Parts: sequence; C-alpha cells; structure tokens
Amino acid sequence: MRAYFLLVLTMFVGYTCFSQQVLNDSVYELSQVQVSSDRINDFSTGLKIQKFDSLTLKLNQNENLGELLSRQCPLYIKSYGQGSLATISFRGTSAAHTGIYWNGFNLNPPNIGSTDLSIIPVSYFNSVNVLYGPSGSLFGSGNIGGNIQLKNNPDFNKRKSVYINLSAGSFCTYTVNGTVQLSNDKWWSSTGFTYKNAKNDFPFKNLNGDEEIRENAAITQYGFMQDINRKIGDNHLIGLSLWYQYTDREIPGTMVTRQSAASQKDKAFRISGKWKYFLPKGSFTLKSAFLRDELKYSDPDSEIEQNRNSTILTNTFITETNYQYRLNDRINFNAGANFTDYVGESTAYIQNPKRLQAGLYGSALYKLPLLEWKINLNLRQDFIEGFYVPFTPSLGLEGKI
Repeated sequence: MRAYFLLVLTMFVGYTCFSQQVLNDSVYELSQVQVSSDRINDFSTGLKIQKFDSLTLKLNQNENLGELLSRQCPLYIKSYGQGSLATISFRGTSAAHTGIYWNGFNLNPPNIGSTDLSIIPVSYFNSVNVLYGPSGSLFGSGNIGGNIQLKNNPDFNKRKSVYINLSAGSFCTYTVNGTVQLSNDKWWSSTGFTYKNAKNDFPFKNLNGDEEIRENAAITQYGFMQDINRKIGDNHLIGLSLWYQYTDREIPGTMVTRQSAASQKDKAFRISGKWKYFLPKGSFTLKSAFLRDELKYSDPDSEIEQNRNSTILTNTFITETNYQYRLNDRINFNAGANFTDYVGESTAYIQNPKRLQAGLYGSALYKLPLLEWKINLNLRQDFIEGFYVPFTPSLGLEGKI
C-alpha cells in the first residue's frame, strides 16, 4: 500500500512539473546614461583636478554652483542662506584668490575680485572642473588657491534632446530650468534657461523668544545661455556663446538689527567667440569675449546717501591666442598671449577707472620613456598698467608608484 501511494505521488508531481507552461524571459530596456569628462589643460601636471561627470551634473540641475561645490568638494563655501551671497575659500585663501572661468575667460570683476556663486546655475554647463592649488602660471596672476572651469563641450552627433526640470518647495519657492540640444555632424546648438522665485517668508524666533516672520528676503532670478558651434571642413571650428543673467533679491536684516528694506539687483551680459584651426601636429586658437556686470544696491532707510542708490558697472574686453604643438608622443609645447581691457563705472568714483592688462605664457610637457611619469614646465609674465607683476613659473611632476 505504501509503495502504491509513493508511485501515485511521484506520477502526480511529475505531471504537475512538466505540465507547467514555459515562461518567456522579459526584456526591459533601460534609459541610457552617458558619463563623460574632459581635461582642463594638458599642461596641469602635478595639480589635483576634480572633474564632475555628466550624471553628477544631471542630479544637481536645480542647484547653483555654490551648492554643488559644497556637496561634492572639500571646500568651504561661505553662504548666507537661500538667495544670499555665496563665496568660496580655497585651501585657506580668500574668494579673490580663486578664479571662476567661463570658456577660459575670468569672470571675477576687477573692482571686487570675486564672483557670487549663488547666481550661477549648474544647469547651464555640461563641463565643470575644479583645479586645486596655485595655477597663476597657467591662467594668470591671482590664482593662488585654485580655479573653477565652466564650459559646454560640443558633441557633433546627430541627436535631439529636450530636458525640463520643475520643482516647488516651502515658502513659495519655485524653480524651472531646462536645456534644448540639437546637433549633427557639422552643427551643435545648446540652449539653457532658468527661472527661480522664492519669498523666503519663514517663521523664526527672535532673541526674546517671540515668533516672527522673515520679511524682505524674497528673490527672483532668471536667465539663459546659448551655445552654437560649427565645423567647417576638417580643420576649422567656430563657436559663439551668449549668457544673460538677472537676479533681484531683497536683503533682510539680522536678529540684532532693525528690519531692513535693502535690495540688490545683479545683471550680467556675457558673449564670447572662438575660432580653432587644427594643424597636423597641433592647433591654433583665437578667442575673444565681452563681459558686462552690473550691480545696483538700494537701501532707502540708510543714513549714508551713497547707500540709498549705489551702482557698480564693469565692462571687460578679452582677447586671447593659443598655439599647441605636438613634437612627438613624448613632447608637447604650448604658447599664447592674453590682452584684457577693464572699464569701470560707479557712483562712488569721481571718474571712471580703466586698466589695461596683458600676459605672455609658454608651457612644455615631457613624458619620460619607459615610465608613466610626466614633467611639466609653465612660464608666464603678466603686465598691468601702473603695477609690476612678478614673473610666475611652475614645475610639475607626477606619475604612478
């Protein structure tokens, strides 16, 4: 009886197993994620460079440059809160010792020498690189702490992409940003736009323990960036970039001062163009830019007349040439010149100041045979009208141990 029961059970189990239908494997197609990065300069041997890949930049599309660096880099960002000033301290140096570069042009205005990171959207750029350490021999005097390079690298592949990001938060905070990219084997166009509005009317307790509503802390910001690149034949590349930015923010008082009615308006218009000619063993680049920065500060309750309505305006004209030559697989050379014309206007100046600045630089890179080591020599001499700038050399060595 037991044997008969086991035989019936075995037949039932076998019939159940073999009678099951064979399930087809399901194929799920995931969206593509492209991760890319590039070098700041072939001649930065011996310096630490941090490169943000495309995925990191996508995940921080709603952030400004100060928020991105504070989260991703071991740097100190001095920020005064949502919509307020944000400056950088690079290895103990001040904000004026850190260069902020867009397409290779220094954005730091000559009157204050530093850039507000809170009004630079991350969504505008597909390449953000941070160079640690002094780089005055590469990019000009004053870069003692380091520098940050912002740009858009063209991608000459046939594609169309539209990216729009919407977000909303407490205290009437709304953000909209997006990019539209169109490209083929000869043209590349990228259009970025951003809009941000926040009231910042949050509650807080004053020094007496009473609850108050933060007043005069709203911010409105909008702008756009347009990049166009065109390949002409196999040897020529031309590009044009346009950047407009407007920020209107109220400046609240502190907990130990009276309520403030001050406000500040920042307006920036920047345009740059370049022409690059590819040679059999190198390249020649000619580029130029016009940078216009305007700051208007208003405080109707100020006892100082100049602070009631104060305007600071700077116009910067920059032209730069660069030539790279690759002698062989081990030896590279780089040389160039830079010319900058500054013109400032301010209600605090009796007459509008002007300053001419020029620079000559050269670099040599040698790769040691049989070893994965590189030696890099950089030389630069800047000339500033009415001021002596010392000669700036640097020597870098790096390799695997």
